[in-house]
Amino acid sequence: MARPRRALALAVGTLLVLPPAAAVVLAPPAPAALPVPAATAPRLALTDTTTSTVRAGVLHDDGTTGVAPDWPQPAAGPGDLTPGQWTSQPDAEYVWAEEWGWTWVLVSNGPEGERHDAGDVWAVRDSGEGWEWRRLTCDDARESHPVVAPDGRVAYATDVGGQWDLAFTEVFVDDACAQEPVEPVRAPGDDLWPAWVPQSTLVVFSSTRDDPLAELYLLDAEAPGTTVRRLTRSPEAETQPTVSDVSSDGESGVAALAYVRGAADEPSGTLNVIDLVDPSQGKGDFDPELPPDPEVLPPYKIWGGWQASEPSFGPWVDPTDDPDAFDDGYLLAWTSTVDDAAGDVRGTVAVRTALDQRLSLGTPVPLLATPGLAESHPTWSSWVDSEGEGPERVELTAQVATVDADVVDVRADDGTDLRVLASSVWPPATGETPGPRPPALGDVDPAWSPTGDLVVHSGERQAVDGSEDLTTGWALELVDGLTGAALPFTYPRQPTDVDVDPAWSPDGTRIAFVRHRRVDPEGPLVPTLQVLTLVPPGPTPTPTPTPSATVTPTPTPTWWAALAAPPTTATLTQVPLPGDGTRTVTGLRDPSWSPDGTRLVVSRSFEEEIIIGVAAAVVPDDQGDTSELWVTDLAGDARPLLTLANDPTCPPAVCAGGFRVGGRSPAWGPDGVSIAAAGLAVRGPDVPERWTEMRAQVGVVTLAAPASTDVVALRPLTGFALDGTPLPTRAQLVEADDPAWSPDGTALAVTGLRAGRERDPDVWVLAADGSTAAPLVATPVRETQPAHQPWADLVLTLTATPVAPDRSSTLTATLSNAGPSRVGGASVTLALPPGVTTAGAPGCTVAGAEVTCPAPADLPPGAAVALTVPVSVATDATDRTVRGAAVARTPERVVTNNTATVDVGTPGGVGVQVTLSSPVAWVGGRPVDATVTVRNAGDTAAQDVRLTLTYPGTVVPSGLAPCAAPTGACDLGTLPGGGSVVLTAALDPAVVFEGPPQVGPVVAVVSTASPDPQPADDRSEATLEVRRPHVTLSHGVARAGEVVFATGTDFPPGEPVTLTWSTGITSVGAPPAASGDGRWLVPLVLIRDGLTTTRDLVATSGQPVPAFGEVTAPLLVVPATVDAPAFLFRG
Repeated sequence: MARPRRALALAVGTLLVLPPAAAVVLAPPAPAALPVPAATAPRLALTDTTTSTVRAGVLHDDGTTGVAPDWPQPAAGPGDLTPGQWTSQPDAEYVWAEEWGWTWVLVSNGPEGERHDAGDVWAVRDSGEGWEWRRLTCDDARESHPVVAPDGRVAYATDVGGQWDLAFTEVFVDDACAQEPVEPVRAPGDDLWPAWVPQSTLVVFSSTRDDPLAELYLLDAEAPGTTVRRLTRSPEAETQPTVSDVSSDGESGVAALAYVRGAADEPSGTLNVIDLVDPSQGKGDFDPELPPDPEVLPPYKIWGGWQASEPSFGPWVDPTDDPDAFDDGYLLAWTSTVDDAAGDVRGTVAVRTALDQRLSLGTPVPLLATPGLAESHPTWSSWVDSEGEGPERVELTAQVATVDADVVDVRADDGTDLRVLASSVWPPATGETPGPRPPALGDVDPAWSPTGDLVVHSGERQAVDGSEDLTTGWALELVDGLTGAALPFTYPRQPTDVDVDPAWSPDGTRIAFVRHRRVDPEGPLVPTLQVLTLVPPGPTPTPTPTPSATVTPTPTPTWWAALAAPPTTATLTQVPLPGDGTRTVTGLRDPSWSPDGTRLVVSRSFEEEIIIGVAAAVVPDDQGDTSELWVTDLAGDARPLLTLANDPTCPPAVCAGGFRVGGRSPAWGPDGVSIAAAGLAVRGPDVPERWTEMRAQVGVVTLAAPASTDVVALRPLTGFALDGTPLPTRAQLVEADDPAWSPDGTALAVTGLRAGRERDPDVWVLAADGSTAAPLVATPVRETQPAHQPWADLVLTLTATPVAPDRSSTLTATLSNAGPSRVGGASVTLALPPGVTTAGAPGCTVAGAEVTCPAPADLPPGAAVALTVPVSVATDATDRTVRGAAVARTPERVVTNNTATVDVGTPGGVGVQVTLSSPVAWVGGRPVDATVTVRNAGDTAAQDVRLTLTYPGTVVPSGLAPCAAPTGACDLGTLPGGGSVVLTAALDPAVVFEGPPQVGPVVAVVSTASPDPQPADDRSEATLEVRRPHVTLSHGVARAGEVVFATGTDFPPGEPVTLTWSTGITSVGAPPAASGDGRWLVPLVLIRDGLTTTRDLVATSGQPVPAFGEVTAPLLVVPATVDAPAFLFRG
């Protein structure tokens, strides 16, 4: 049941209550009798989750250097620190001015706001008579990371000017909407993440004004537009500062400036410290002495190798029982993804000892660590309470993701037109004493059907609707992606099963998902891989470049009709995944189908139980540094992805058997050999020099072949390259997850964290080569789990046979799919003119002069189906033009080829029609036959009939008997009434050219000396596209023993390609065959044959009648100078 929401203009577009009409661009007008094909922008589904602010108690044991959690749990009831649908980025401080006491500042959409409002800065305190809220900003801009000082001043960042600038206000503002807007401190670059320096008016912040990765700076809030002092200068990213209280040894004051530094060893950040020293401390405000050269303020890492972000210093604690020891200790909390990719809050005591005067950390412990729940942005919100017996107590406030998760979608091109597809609430209570009920249920994990018209997702549901028992499970649910309507969906499950991570098979008949079930009532949830078969798989049209077969459609029910039937119509099968013989399987998630639908890649974790995802609040799962990528067929033959198994540069004693590839959230690419994943890692026992870590980043592994589990390449897309070089998107994204391929394989949608910002994930679009990244959906709430809607290109062609003496003709409507995705629900409607009638055709419906014929099955990319309709043509028919329009449920970007016309005979006179045996030819390949039919539809003979043909310059014509030559004018003489002549010319694509495919028409023109009442059919043309295959090599120069990747483009789909070196020994497996887009990829090992010279890779057809001509690609082979280099892959 969806919550009603008002329409609202947002950065991401317009929020609509379902069902809205899809954003369309209409095709050229068609006759009223025909459906109007509409160009529809494909969409992208995602999970949309709000956040709240909670307070939790933390205990500190005297005499230790660590902290231990008390509960942790919210310290007050519902509504605590939550003035609107969401709150985020809290900061707390004791405000002594006007005796305000402990005060929180945070960002929220407020009590009257909408879910996706940009939000404003709010202040809240306990006035003694309840919570008192004050709105500190009032605009349409976004605000980020407000921080409050003890005197009540508030610093924050705002994008009101188009970029991020610092701004200042105070907590005593009654209502910002009644006052003049605050003017930000405008400066070059983005200024973010302010932090107050205690006992001063100074503010530390991060800025990109001198470095796109951000450095740290210091300004005085009393005069923020004056001199700004730079604190760091390095090639790395320095962001998210926090400053401790000032400690003193009696001579000088020291404050620790902790911040997050992102580098190749940990792209998402580690904690570093700069000590700010005031030699005259005690004589006034804290005023650190800063040398003119920032490099003399050397930072030091205080937590070696551990990931951390959003640090926050807390109050002073006594780290030791020794009264004579001069040691200062401060509580320190931060966000960590080490044990939970969603984020936990960890903490410890930071101690500055008298011995070395440097800050060191105690043992980090989890403070807020609900598995799978995103907990972040901690701040300390009380003094340490040491009264009474027992441990000291202190309060922590943090941002926590809520259970209010919706499935929404937007336009995939620009992120606009946000729609809510699933937004569930609790069912009405049926008991007499139901007790409090949570505000919402979760909806997560959207996945589109391969035809792009349906969405399956995982929805949280009360085990017993309306009961007092609030136990829930998670079930797969179905939504019509075109209208937003929920569809009936019944399948075998128990009410408390947790069914998550659905993935639709490429043929649309199966859904794979992960089921978590508690086998032992007191034991943990056990994950299994399940496959739900919706209907038995049936035959589908066979892809062919020259569709000509006639298929008579028969009535076939749409497959989703079976979903409303009893559960026996949807069978459930568990894939029996084996263990690895030595470790216990603890996690399983994110199945993704291979493009051919025969295998699944999954992420499996072993021995450690770690959790990810909104739905996984009760679901054990994996994290990038402990999980592995496995491929399995549906019979359970599962194998891990392996790399280096056959690497000639790695000694067999080291790399025998290969190294397993770790990662999570795998997504199999459309090319069949690329798998994108997050947290990719390669580790080998005792071989650290060959380890690869891409924690919190997205990369792609390349398989040796679609049916292989051998990884031949591993390529990061975000973060850093394998050699530590920052990638092009490093300045934009600090973390990335949840990769999802676009249907055409040119881009990936990912969940991304913007560099230097809070943990507010958005959906980004990443180029498939990692060269660019751009935010697509960026709202103040959490946007995760993107899923691209498939789209296709349906093409309609119409032909008609000549009118027979009995006045009969046959119309043929050919529906073909130009890809890149599967077409579902396709049909063609024909509008017959007066005088042209039909008795109907099997599977078609006739309504007046309209005939509608559905395609008998989905059309995979490259497939075609021909639908035939017999017609009768009256002798006095003056309009014989049949018009057709094809539509489908699958979205289409282009619909100009969805309409067509054909003339069924003529009332008299000559006419010509030219057809091609194939619309595509390949240079040096098989000839294409051009068939020219000249007919006389009249009752009397046509005199002096003459035919003229012209051809594209990319072919050499021959034949066309009885004409003397295939070109020029050909006299056919007299053509009797009702008579016709058929001529055939062979078009040889022998003209060699370079560059993209060349398109040109074959044009036939006929004339006669007799009257010709229908001159419109005296000219006919057919378009011929000639493609020039090309082969490119990944390297122009290579050494013997290396691997070179050969890529073919514009080759005939399905045709085997024979590869040989012009000189030297060729080592290649089975000849590759081009995919539907004419591409193939083959790794070639250069055999050490002693030949170091230029050679050509020669690609030939190998068929008796070649499908294409010889294609070459040069390679210079140079002597090998180093054996067994100590690196994993080569660039």
